[in-house]
Amino acid sequence: PIVSVRDKGLGINAFADDTYKVVVGGNAKITGQLIVDGQLNPSSIMIPTQGNIAAETGITRPLQTGLSLRQVYNNGYPTNYGNAITIKGQGDSQLVMGWSGTSGGNANLYYRNKRDASESNWSDWATIYTTSNKPSPSDIGAASTSHDHAKIVVTNGGGVYEGNGDAANSTIANLQVKSWYGIGFAPSISGQSVPQNENAVWINVRNGGIGCRGDLNAGGQITGNSLKISGSAYVQGTGYVLNSKESGRTDLVAPRISNLNTRMNSGWYGWSLGSAGAPTDYGILLVIQWNENADFVQIAFGTNNAMWTRWYVNGSWQSWSLK
Repeated sequence: PIVSVRDKGLGINAFADDTYKVVVGGNAKITGQLIVDGQLNPSSIMIPTQGNIAAETGITRPLQTGLSLRQVYNNGYPTNYGNAITIKGQGDSQLVMGWSGTSGGNANLYYRNKRDASESNWSDWATIYTTSNKPSPSDIGAASTSHDHAKIVVTNGGGVYEGNGDAANSTIANLQVKSWYGIGFAPSISGQSVPQNENAVWINVRNGGIGCRGDLNAGGQITGNSLKISGSAYVQGTGYVLNSKESGRTDLVAPRISNLNTRMNSGWYGWSLGSAGAPTDYGILLVIQWNENADFVQIAFGTNNAMWTRWYVNGSWQSWSLK
């Protein structure tokens, strides 16, 4: 070995073939700066592995302060094989880099930490996602394109949920959308009849009310903007049936009734020979509700071009009046 003492410090060349510049058998302490290969900030520093050291558990801290490297080989880490970088300072951190058991395969990355308090436990291992280890939809709270998710909570319990059965009624459905108050449907494009930031259709989930700015198509019939429901009043444009209340029917053939002496909803009806309460053998009947007390008027048009009217008021029928 060659030892040289110069005016600026001490130089050591341990081997004649210049394989190593400095060999230290024990610990070495440098109070100044470390210069490697003439560089103050070397591109690489070799850190020897500490070997197969088991992963710490509970409140146990690493023994060695600073940066150290360990082997991962069935010794308590989140993967069976790999390397672990451990940093011990005021607190502790560990990064595990697995290696695959197959040629050319990718392995995962894991991270955990422990605060500096002696009674603090290690955190759980967190998986670091990569392009070869992407998170599943459930990992990040997203919906799967295969629609195999159970629910997607948006906020405050609202969102899209899996249904509770194969039916479509007030208590059973395959899919359920929950909202704290209301659900709105708005256009994603500007310049339309409905402004981009406003709702075109809205549903009040508290009382079941539905509102819309445009037409409502029910059973192939468009009701237009005249569709309104208030109490027991049902007004339609050209629709079919709402809550079993018929109004403004546009059926090509009016439904036939066999008894005109019954309480019926507003709308058009037809009768034929033998129908009870009819003023003539054949004709068309128009029923119009008059008030909230279920009083109504019947206007009958016979096939003989005659017209009759009668009222149902306070629970009693009036006689037909020929017009």
